[in-house]
Amino acid sequence: MMLVIDVTKGMQTQSAECLVIGQIACQKLIVVLNKTDLLAEGKKQAAIEKMTKKMQKTLENTKFRGAPIISVAAKPGGPEAPETEAPQGISELIEVVKKVKSMQMFHMPVTSAMQGDRLGICVTQFDPKLLERGLVCAPESLHTVHAAIISVEKIPYFRGPLQTKAKFHITLGHETVMGRLMFFSPAPDNFDHEPVLNTFDFSREYLFQEQYLCKDLEPGSTGSDQATEKAGQATEGLCPRQQWALVEFEKPVTCPRLCLVIGFRLNADIHANMCRLAFHGILLHGLEDKNYTESLLPKLRVYKLKHKHGFVERVIDDYSVIGRSLFKKETNIQLFVGLKVHLSTGELGIIDSSFGQSGKFKINIPGKIECCSVESLVLAPDRAWFKPQSTTYQIDNLGWPRPGV
Repeated sequence: MMLVIDVTKGMQTQSAECLVIGQIACQKLIVVLNKTDLLAEGKKQAAIEKMTKKMQKTLENTKFRGAPIISVAAKPGGPEAPETEAPQGISELIEVVKKVKSMQMFHMPVTSAMQGDRLGICVTQFDPKLLERGLVCAPESLHTVHAAIISVEKIPYFRGPLQTKAKFHITLGHETVMGRLMFFSPAPDNFDHEPVLNTFDFSREYLFQEQYLCKDLEPGSTGSDQATEKAGQATEGLCPRQQWALVEFEKPVTCPRLCLVIGFRLNADIHANMCRLAFHGILLHGLEDKNYTESLLPKLRVYKLKHKHGFVERVIDDYSVIGRSLFKKETNIQLFVGLKVHLSTGELGIIDSSFGQSGKFKINIPGKIECCSVESLVLAPDRAWFKPQSTTYQIDNLGWPRPGV
């Protein structure tokens, strides 16, 4: 990769973004300090050496540390130089297209091309009105997908959160389209498992996340009025080693399997001092069926932890309290007998029986209540599974299980 830097301006936003892309997609780098002809003759060498040191410092914490840095003047005199080729008009361009007889690359004849090249091809007995642009590939090497499951790794320089239901510009294959994301991770017990890079296991269960989990997230509140963390907020120092996302594209995309995926916020201000590159990953499974919400997504086993909140009516003794506001008065509380509840003071209790006819219930505290000012309680979390409906995903609460289920 060649990273071209204006020697008079140094590293700018787009240059920094190109460097980030290079770290994701390339192994080697050459830095080119361009427009050296615009420097004053007496100060040219000093300015080049100063910029070279700045670039060496910039590359120090990247995988391109020690990359060669050269200085050039690609077009002495600038775009107004008399030898600059004048732009072609529309009629001239049409004439050029008519003259193509074999293959051209940037209006120059070529005899061969390789992966990633942009090529103009003359195909005999083919109506050019039927196709403006396409891809040349081996059979079955490319697939058109309407959605995809991708691995996700946030780019550290991106300041904002990666939130479920947010839309990003997604580049994969040779296209950039808008896509909506839903993030999920392994179950908390599996956060430390070794990442699996090139496959996705549909037989496993995954935990829904409101946003991508990373260590710079603030821990959720654990006060009496918020006894649990919001789904998608990592506790301090607790982040999964691998995360995924379901991406729904606004239009179908043709791309190879296991291709690189990069997410951007291209609608951000280009002049702002911020990185627009948000995340990168690998396309692990493409959903080729147009009706993927019915045919394929039911196989994706993503759940969300749901909590029910209530209050402590009063303390009976050191080992029992009366709770309320967890159930409706018509609820059969016998279905919930034996389930665990967490008190705001930290004790663990078990629902013992109903209390009266208004939905109140009695809770046993095996470990004794240490504090008399108990205010609230939370029923131990249950799983709510995602079920696809139309082109969106809604949480379907399965209800609270019977004891032992």
